[in-house]
Amino acid sequence: MVLSEGLRLVASGALMEKRITRAFETLNKLGETQTCEIVPECLGLKISALRLAHEFTEKREAEKEEQRQIREQMREEERVRRETTTMRALTKRRSRAPGGSAGHPGDGVLWSPPGNGGPSSTTSRIAAGRAAGQPWSPPPVIVSAP
Repeated sequence: MVLSEGLRLVASGALMEKRITRAFETLNKLGETQTCEIVPECLGLKISALRLAHEFTEKREAEKEEQRQIREQMREEERVRRETTTMRALTKRRSRAPGGSAGHPGDGVLWSPPGNGGPSSTTSRIAAGRAAGQPWSPPPVIVSAP
């Protein structure tokens, strides 16, 4: 529960208690002419009911906050689980490449045998070159004159 909300609940509880007490006193003054009064036990019960309602509201707010924190923690755990699964899958794909590595992290080069619908022969040569310890260099650009 946010502190300002808690203060507002306490302030409104105290205010309501004062209003109930004033109403009790006012009704008893008005009832004096007809010898009618509200007994003090009734006032005590009303104030007790107000306090119980206030406690119930506080507990409900605390439960809502606890549930919000649990949902947040579950979302975070799910995010970490998905991230871990993705990293494991990426590591598994990279470990299938010749020499145990298909490139540097983040370059997106994955090895697959040529001719099986995999990457182009240039990509396969890059992966094979990396596996052999050769640095990557871009393929030459051939420009033909018109």
